[in-house]
Order: sequence, then structure tokens, then C-alpha cells
Amino acid sequence: SELSEIFSSSGSVVVAHYKGISVAQIKDLRKKVREAGGGVKVAKNRLVKIAVSDTSLKGVSDLFVGQSLIVYSVDPIVAPKISVSFANDNKQFVVLGGILEKDILDQDSIKRIASLPNIDGIRSMIISAIQFNSTRLVNLLNAPQTKIVRAISAFVDKNQQS
Repeated sequence: SELSEIFSSSGSVVVAHYKGISVAQIKDLRKKVREAGGGVKVAKNRLVKIAVSDTSLKGVSDLFVGQSLIVYSVDPIVAPKISVSFANDNKQFVVLGGILEKDILDQDSIKRIASLPNIDGIRSMIISAIQFNSTRLVNLLNAPQTKIVRAISAFVDKNQQS
């Protein structure tokens, strides 16, 4: 089923209550998530419970009570980041928990993940760290040679003056 596919192929899935949220607000959420490469699905709780019943994710079915929806994405950071941001702007939208890869997460874990940079940001940080450290290594390796050259230059200058 479509729900089984969403749970198995997504890097992250966020479960939230949306009672009191207008259709326009849900459309806005869908648009933001779609632009980031994910999706939003309102599903019947019973169907979600059936979709995860024979998987390692069956514990997530406990989150599906009342008016629930899922926000999902292949990038593990996108769904939590957009969901938490949307919840901060819309108090009726309540993030309950979710899934990261194959791990079931609570509300606090989703919020912590949302505070992380996205995959491109993490890659950029790693590349910057590598570049910075490689520059320091080159300077360290060149430092003794520079000192020797300066010492020889000073010795030559001193001998030329005498």
C-alpha cells in the first residue's frame, strides 16, 4: 500500500495532530514540504496501524490517535525541520513523534533533529573542517623549512656585513 511504501522508503516520518488547522494552512504545509522533496499525507489511523503491523515500526501506531497526519521525506532532516517550524507558527499543529530511518522517536527527539542543519549543510561543515585542518597541516609542515631558510638568510646577511 501507499502507506507501507512511505514508511519503508522515507528517511524520516513525522506524526502530528492537526485539529484546528485550516485547509489553507495544510495547503501551505504541503507546498513547503513538496518544495523540499517530501510529502504530507492524511491517513486513517486504522490504515496506518495495518500498514505498520507486521514491521519493526509497529510501535509508531501508538501515535495515531485523533486527527493525525504524516510529514515524510527522503532527506532525514527535512520532515522534522519543516514540521517543527510549522508547529511553532501554528499552535494547533502538534508534533507527536516519528521515525528516523527505522528508529521510532518521541517529540523531543524530533525537535532536536529539526535543529540540525540539512544534509548539504552538514557536508559543507565537514568540507570546511577538512580544508581548515589541511591548511594548518601545510603551514605546520612548511614552518620548519621557513625557520631554516630565515636562519640561513640571517647567517648570510651577518657574514656579508663582516
